[in-house]
Amino acid sequence: MVHATKNINMKSYTVYYLIVLIFSCQSPENLITNQKVGPFEIGEPLVIEYDLTHLELILDESDHIRTITILKPIYKTIDSFTIGTNFETILNSNEGLSIRVFGASKGDIKVINFGNVIVDGNIIFGDKNEDNIVDYIIVSGEE
Repeated sequence: MVHATKNINMKSYTVYYLIVLIFSCQSPENLITNQKVGPFEIGEPLVIEYDLTHLELILDESDHIRTITILKPIYKTIDSFTIGTNFETILNSNEGLSIRVFGASKGDIKVINFGNVIVDGNIIFGDKNEDNIVDYIIVSGEE
């Protein structure tokens, strides 16, 4: 009888850990969408503290989030695109995507260069050093 109880408890633990594993793989706290990065949502007020080493937030004059820049591979899209993803992987996921140069110039003088980017809706995957690897991701409320 004791042996059967231990076996049932072991199965319960296995099911529990399996459920935790499944839900932690695509945790909404680490998900990038067209309007959100984890708990941060475009257009919403900034009400929680965050780690400045992996995110940069741009706020409007009333402290609502306007733009979110991701700097570390903590956050991922539903397709698992994150910092370090190869540009070819992103391009192969959607035929309508292409690589663009992202920067600003005044006449013939280049003022700033953010490298190459792939724009997918409100999500910009950036490659600053032009090695075809995502270096930063920007989520903006403006397409």
